[in-house]
Amino acid sequence: MHRFRAPWSKDKQSSTPPPPPSNKPPPPPIPSHSRPPPPPPPRPQPPLPTTTISPPTAHPPGAIYPPGKWPTPELSIYPLNTWLILSSPDKGWTSASIQAALDALGEGGTLYLPRSSKWDISEPILLRPWQELATEGYPTEEKDMAALEATPGCRPHLVNCWNVSGVRLRNLLIDGKHDVFGRDDKCGVMVQFGGPDPACHDQWCDRCIIRNPRQWSCFQAFEGTTNVRITNCRIGPAGIGKDIIEGHWADGISFAASHGLVAGNEITDATDGAIVVFQATGTLVTSNTIVCYSRLLLGGINMVDHAPGKGDYSHTRVVHNTILTAGGYIVTAIAQGPTAWGAGPGEPSEDKLNRNAIVARNLIHYQDRGRGKGAIGYGFAVSADVRGWTCVENVSDPGVVYSGDMSDGDWGLGGMSLAPGPFVRSAGPVEKLGVLQEEFVPGLLRGLLAVKPGRSPVLRLFPRQLSLRPGEKVQLKHWALEFRLDGDVQVRNEGGEIAWSAGLGGTIKGHEKTAVLELSANGHLWILPFPASPTPLLTLTPLLPDTGLPGCTPQAESLPSLQLSDTTPHLQLLTPSGGILLSSCYEVPWNTQFPVDTPVCQPSVNAESTLVAVLSPLGQYMILSSRRGRVVELPIKWPLEMGRWYILWQTRNAPLPQFTEGTLAFQGDGNLVLYAGGKALWNTATYGPPEKQARWMKWGDGGAGRPYLELVNEARERVWST
Repeated sequence: MHRFRAPWSKDKQSSTPPPPPSNKPPPPPIPSHSRPPPPPPPRPQPPLPTTTISPPTAHPPGAIYPPGKWPTPELSIYPLNTWLILSSPDKGWTSASIQAALDALGEGGTLYLPRSSKWDISEPILLRPWQELATEGYPTEEKDMAALEATPGCRPHLVNCWNVSGVRLRNLLIDGKHDVFGRDDKCGVMVQFGGPDPACHDQWCDRCIIRNPRQWSCFQAFEGTTNVRITNCRIGPAGIGKDIIEGHWADGISFAASHGLVAGNEITDATDGAIVVFQATGTLVTSNTIVCYSRLLLGGINMVDHAPGKGDYSHTRVVHNTILTAGGYIVTAIAQGPTAWGAGPGEPSEDKLNRNAIVARNLIHYQDRGRGKGAIGYGFAVSADVRGWTCVENVSDPGVVYSGDMSDGDWGLGGMSLAPGPFVRSAGPVEKLGVLQEEFVPGLLRGLLAVKPGRSPVLRLFPRQLSLRPGEKVQLKHWALEFRLDGDVQVRNEGGEIAWSAGLGGTIKGHEKTAVLELSANGHLWILPFPASPTPLLTLTPLLPDTGLPGCTPQAESLPSLQLSDTTPHLQLLTPSGGILLSSCYEVPWNTQFPVDTPVCQPSVNAESTLVAVLSPLGQYMILSSRRGRVVELPIKWPLEMGRWYILWQTRNAPLPQFTEGTLAFQGDGNLVLYAGGKALWNTATYGPPEKQARWMKWGDGGAGRPYLELVNEARERVWST
């Protein structure tokens, strides 16, 4: 059976006399990819001494070169030293034959594998300094490439270039056979470049196909080495999405080497990070195309790791790349900052910051390749733990679908992260993070890895994320917040059932085409006659003064939010501390906590005043009523100004002698407990058997059958009240 094609035939038209006989085979032919590449973009020139100056060429966002077309003039199309075509391997078509030939060639040799040949790789191939391993003729079609295929016992790598300078892998198909043999925890990265030796440099992988790793990555360039290049490669598929098997995902390219180049590659159906940048100081990542076709991809380009370089991304440039949704789901296109990925207790942390990267002119687009457009959770996501960061001139195509199920996140006391969208960042002064384009929406951003595909039964919208025209809605899995054509704001399901209504029908006459429902940075949920109007038509938050919540500006460290849910309460307008300004119903399930100064506000029976339930810093839970109409000043000032408030009810424990932190905790056992000063000061004793165990905590306006505070069991029977 022929394992390769005849390399070439003699030119019968030539009149040149034949060369003298030689024991060596002839040199390899000119490769099929040697057509002139597109010219590189011109460099900006100094101003000319004329009255008319032409600006330098500016390429639109996205990859400048299509996959496989990045110019590589430094790569020779002929061997520069000793060379051999391994057409008659002594040890069969195996890694042993390849290794023996490489060892025989020695440093600087080039080993060509015959076109279309297939090799069984049972142990890692080790290259020597300045060696090249390639398919003869440098073909770019898969069918013509020499194939290095892993056997079941091949561990940990297929090709190992650890701490070896000058190596080159070119025009090879390298297959880890995950689809045949499955995952193997004893395997490592398929192609290992880099290494800790600072004297190691100049490694290059060009125009290879690398796919089906049995562990974490197809290709990795480790830290320590300089000038590692991976160009024009086709990477993937890699791993299994977390929606299928937890923990079996894999990277396309993992890159930590400094002053390197990742360019012209196409990464398809990776499942962890398509390209993961581990600082890689001084590296250029450009003109790569990332395609999510049939799998769940956690990150397109990840810039989230603080190790191994202590977050130093100085002169690392991620520019002019294209990320395509083509039927699959991407959690985050370009995640930037450690807690944009995952966040544990106490994070973000000031001693774990990523610094000084440049992310510019990247494009998120969609492409239907027979599986629909696909979707994405977050486009460009920048978390609070970056400094000196630049993220500008990036583009998300308007047709890209942003969605994601937030229901599985362990969000912690800070609450859920902001809803999916193209440009999101952590709240706070933008200058603290760096230089970001104006499209970024601030909010609580952490642990986005928890998001999964599909409509979500719960969303948290921050200012600039809610802007609805009449007839538009925010869709959950089953329910939706809808701004009706008549001006009413309702929570409705697909069958038309109404769970809550603001009762505003008929209030936007004359503004039906221009009105907008908006959540402002100062906490107001209001209807404007037209976008950016300085005066609202009406507000759904009459308890707030016109200036809203003190300190809540677009640059504030924390912001108000609107939380929507398929379960009750369907709608809650929250203060930055988690207090409730407006709710479709005033009840919460167990495992809910209310720290000091976290108010729950609702209108009184006659809607002439505002009731506020709040834990005071002296360790008493109180139900207060405003004395001067509905408008209240939040946060409440302590000691309580009795000229502003009535005390309608309070817990019977004695006040503490001084201000202290505390929490009212509605626990998972059904007990409502007031903790302060390290002690339990008061409780309702509503734990025990199901008929006694509380399941819901409810606030009322004091009217008939609506006590100021009550606890009910699963059957909605009252087990305690004020």
